[in-house]
Formats: sequence, structure tokens, C-alpha cells
Amino acid sequence: TDQSGNGNNLTGNAPTSTEDCPNNNFATFNNTVRHQCALYNANTTAESTGAWVGIPATIGLLKGKWYWEYKNTVQTNWGQNGIMSSKPNGGYDSIYATYVGANSGGLALNSGNGDFYHDGSSGAYGTSAWFPGMVAGDIISVALDVDASKIWFGKNGTWGNSSDPAAGTNGIDFSGDTDFTSYKPYFPCFSGNQVKCEYNFGNGYFGTTAISSEGTNASNLGKFEFDVPTGFTAICTKGLNL
Repeated sequence: TDQSGNGNNLTGNAPTSTEDCPNNNFATFNNTVRHQCALYNANTTAESTGAWVGIPATIGLLKGKWYWEYKNTVQTNWGQNGIMSSKPNGGYDSIYATYVGANSGGLALNSGNGDFYHDGSSGAYGTSAWFPGMVAGDIISVALDVDASKIWFGKNGTWGNSSDPAAGTNGIDFSGDTDFTSYKPYFPCFSGNQVKCEYNFGNGYFGTTAISSEGTNASNLGKFEFDVPTGFTAICTKGLNL
């Protein structure tokens, strides 16, 4: 679309207007890291039609507070979504043929039972299932505080375990886990087995479907389905400079 007001718009199929632009790039999945999943929609949708596969995002997080959303639109088996550290032989470069929570330096919410996985074990960090009965189409919110080493997950607009990222309460605390704290930056990561997952890092779309309603966003970077917790921002190049 021509933003000059002169009406010189590209004709043909209707264009998709997203937040991503030359002076502010949002995270996508990183197709330069070895992976075995199919990628669509400018590398914001990942799919596994067979065995476990995994892939990290393009932007690593050294500090600050971050927010993103995803939903599994196909869930024949399980998906695991979360974060991975930069730990050699355990971090994000090790998930291409396995799941996020299988590795040291990985923490993931499992869509099959709503439990947390870390280093191959379920019930990680002593937490029970936050979202039992997750189904395809549920929108999962993720808030990560790198400095406090805490992560929160919400489903369809409600944060699990009566937690509140803005207040810093009842999150998953991994501050004592040196698989994370010794190996920054952290990367959002997808993994799945017969799962298709659509991420919204701030462009305002899940796949080709626009968000149905826009939540509040104090930083004004990106468009999300649900309210972004106060103090958190989208994973984008402008967000890195806040």
C-alpha cells in the first residue's frame, strides 16, 4: 500500500498490512538454524507432520521484559513451546529433532497435559499442570522477565496459577538453574510432533488471520490479542532499545 496518499497501491491479491517494517523488525522463526519443520507466513508459522522437530526465534534476549503469543491450530499430538538458553550442546541449537523441554537449558509448556518440562522431566520446578485440557485454537500468552529469571504463561486471556507478570508474582522461577542463568541470551522456541503452531510476535496475526480484538499495550510496539502486562514489550528491534 502506498502510504504517501497518492494511491499508487499494488494491485492483485489483497495485501496484508503488518507491523513489521524496515525500521522495526519483529522476531520470526530462525530458518538459518538447522531444523526439520516446515515454515510458513514469513516464518511465523511452524509445522511438524511427523516426528519431533524444533526451532528457535531470530532474536535473543539478554535483559528486559518480553511478551508474545501463540496458538496450535493443528494438534494431532503434542507441542512444546517456551524458551531455551544459549548453552552449548543443550540450548537452542540442540532442538531441531527433539522438544524444547528435553534439553538442559530448555523450559516448555506442554500442550498435551499443560505441564512444564525441563531436561526431559515433566513437572519441572515443582509446578503442577497450569492448563490441563488444552485444545487446538487456545491462545497462549507468554511473559518473560530475563532479569528476574521468571516466565509466565496464560491461556485465552487468563494467567495461570493466579499469577501476575506485571506484579512479578507466581511465575516460574528459574533463577537457580545455571543451565539458564549462565547462558544468555534466551530464545523463544517452538517444538512439536504432528502440530502446527502460529506465533504472534507483534504483527497482529496468527498465520493469515488477524487478531480478533487488540489488547492494551503500554509500549505501543506490536499488536496482540490480549493485554500486554505493564512493563513488558514485543520482541522487536525497537523493543531492544527500550
